[in-house]
Amino acid sequence: MQPGEQLLKRCADNDRKSQSELYRLSFNLLMSIAYRYHNNRDDAMAVLNICFYKVLMGLQDFLKKNKAESFNPWMTRIMINTIIDEYRKNKKRKDCIEAEPDEKNERILLKNSDYNKIEEIIEAEELQNMLNRLPELHQKVFNLFVIDGYRHKEIAEMLDISVANSKWCLSTARKELKRLLKELAKLSSKKSA
Repeated sequence: MQPGEQLLKRCADNDRKSQSELYRLSFNLLMSIAYRYHNNRDDAMAVLNICFYKVLMGLQDFLKKNKAESFNPWMTRIMINTIIDEYRKNKKRKDCIEAEPDEKNERILLKNSDYNKIEEIIEAEELQNMLNRLPELHQKVFNLFVIDGYRHKEIAEMLDISVANSKWCLSTARKELKRLLKELAKLSSKKSA
């Protein structure tokens, strides 16, 4: 839900009740983004709270330059940047090795009948669980490219990886998701037989 200009002004003036209302209004949008990048509620909540703090700190500057209608896109951008910043800080795993995608393996496609079966049985929660099974870097690259619409050059800069590495991670994530979807289709076929 888009907050009104008066609510945003009161929040910028440090009115705690208004800030609480803005948090409540923004929670679903921010949490849906956080869950795309984090596997558990605690991590998602942590990044959401960091983001909301940044939103409150930048709200006066935002209101000087923008109208209330552009608040949600602005807040969404802050959320994605916060997730990227936190990823960089907490980077514990090794980066993907630099490699070009294997063109032969990239051509693996699901048949139309497989898509129909999958469409019948898959739910958003199952798809999110599949995404959560990807390695952390692959998951972030996939989300940034496919869902959030960033280009590989932008992703590479955000995650401090090469463009080739970003492309490789996306290709690998797609292959793994296709494999998981085929697996789900086979399980569904066995159950219905």
